[in-house]
Amino acid sequence: MIRRNPELYELYRPQRLEDLVGAGSRELVGYIKSRLRDPHYDRDAIMIVGPSGSGKTTSARIIGHYLAQGDMDYMEVEGAVAGNIDTVRNDIIPWLRTYPWSGGWKVLVIDEAQRLSDVAKDAFLNIVENLPERHMVIFTATPDFTGGVPFQPALVSRFKLFQFKEPTEADVRAVLVRIAAGQGWNPPFDDVVRVIYAAAEGNLRRAIQLYEVYHHTGTIQGQPVTAAIAPGGVADVAGELNATLEQYQRAYIAARDRMTDEQKVMFLGFAKERVAQMNVAMQMPEQMAWRTLESILLELRQMLSFLEGS
Repeated sequence: MIRRNPELYELYRPQRLEDLVGAGSRELVGYIKSRLRDPHYDRDAIMIVGPSGSGKTTSARIIGHYLAQGDMDYMEVEGAVAGNIDTVRNDIIPWLRTYPWSGGWKVLVIDEAQRLSDVAKDAFLNIVENLPERHMVIFTATPDFTGGVPFQPALVSRFKLFQFKEPTEADVRAVLVRIAAGQGWNPPFDDVVRVIYAAAEGNLRRAIQLYEVYHHTGTIQGQPVTAAIAPGGVADVAGELNATLEQYQRAYIAARDRMTDEQKVMFLGFAKERVAQMNVAMQMPEQMAWRTLESILLELRQMLSFLEGS
C-alpha cells in the first residue's frame, strides 16, 4: 500500500490554543479563558460560523480537547451524520447524559452543523437547554447563501455565537513563516505572500498548498511569481538590496572599532561576495533573477542583524 506524506496543512495544523490565528479564533480563546475563571461556569453551547478555511473546525477541536482532557470525553460528529435523528437519540443524547471520565468537561463537536436535518435541529434545542454540568456543545457551520447564520433564531439564541472571517494577509504571513521555519526554508517575501493570499481567496488551507508548490517550483497557479506581482519586481528587490547594503555599510563603520581583524575581513568579504552575486543575478532571466535576489536579500538581512548586535 502506498503511504502518502501528510500535507503541510495537516502537518502544521494548530495544536494548542496559542497556535490559533485570526481574530475570530483569538476572540473565542479569550472568551473560554475568561469564562473558566468564573467558578459558576459549568456548561455552555458555542456556535462558530465562518467560510471554508477560516479555522472554525480546528478551533473547535482545540477548544474541545483543551476542556475534555481525554478522548473518552470528546466526541466529534459530522453534521450530515448527526442529521439522522436516530443518531441523535441513540448515540449523542446517551453520551451527553454521562459525566466526564477525566475530571474535565465532556465536549460534543458537530462539524458542518448546517447539514443537520430540521428534526435534528429541533432536538438540539432541547439538548442545549438541558446540558448537564461540565458539558459543552460546539457547532461549526459555513454561512448560508446570503452570508448569514444558517440556523433559525430560536436555535442561535441557545448558543454563544462567534462569526469567523477570512484570514487576513498578516494571518497568512504568520502561518507561512512558521511553516518555513519548521521546514528549514527561507521565509517568504512580502510579494510572495501577497500573491499567495490573493490566489487563495481567503482560504488558509489553499494558501498553504500554494506556498508548498511555490517553494518547489517557483510558481503560483502555474505562473512565475514575477508574472503576478507588480511590474518591476526584479528592480524592486534590487532596490531593496541596495538600500540594505547601505544599512550594512553604516552598521559596519559604526562597529568596526570594536572588531578583531578577522571579524573585519569576514564582514567585508561577505558584503563583497553578495555584491558580486547581485551583479550576476541581474543578468539572469527574470524569474531566476527574482528568486536569486530575494535569497541574497535574506542572507544580507540576517548578517546585518548579527552585525548590528555585535
